Amino acid sequence: MVKATKTSITLTWEELDVEDVGNSKVSVYDLFWDKGTNLVSTPRVEGIKSSLTLDGLTPGRVYKFKVRARNACGSGPFSEVVVFSTPDGCPQAPPAAPAVSATQDMIEVTWEAPLMKEGDLPVLSYEILFQKKNGYFTNISTDCDGTASSVVDQRVCSIPTAKVKEMTGLAATEDIRVTVAGRNDLCLGKFS
Repeated sequence: MVKATKTSITLTWEELDVEDVGNSKVSVYDLFWDKGTNLVSTPRVEGIKSSLTLDGLTPGRVYKFKVRARNACGSGPFSEVVVFSTPDGCPQAPPAAPAVSATQDMIEVTWEAPLMKEGDLPVLSYEILFQKKNGYFTNISTDCDGTASSVVDQRVCSIPTAKVKEMTGLAATEDIRVTVAGRNDLCLGKFS
């Protein structure tokens, strides 16, 4: 069994019975792991302890592990190689471009949450950017605050149309383009 955070992995394996290892008690478990390259590192897990946590790992890297028991009779066979990765840290881009609906008075922006894999860190806020007439993007955080819990939970924000036009320099007839990225406690993800 493997449990991972962004920088650590905890491995747990089934303890072997004395009958399974030549009627001699297990004295050491050898854990081989690859540090993201090849199977070379061998921390020893003394006694009958059947788990080990490895800290200081790199987010988003794939790691491989195998374990074997040793006793007075020698080393046993290795387990099957277990492959697992630490969460890559940054959120993925939302799966689709944000939807923008406009009335004369208000502009509403809605978006989908980034796709999540098991072990990914939760999105805590969003960066919501509006494209200006010159092609650059600007944040209108006073009206579309991506850190507000209601915005994070509902993935929607409303801004007065006049404010958007003023901040972007767009004419009333020009389309409004918005891009969104999620942020977790590690970093800002990719924009939509």
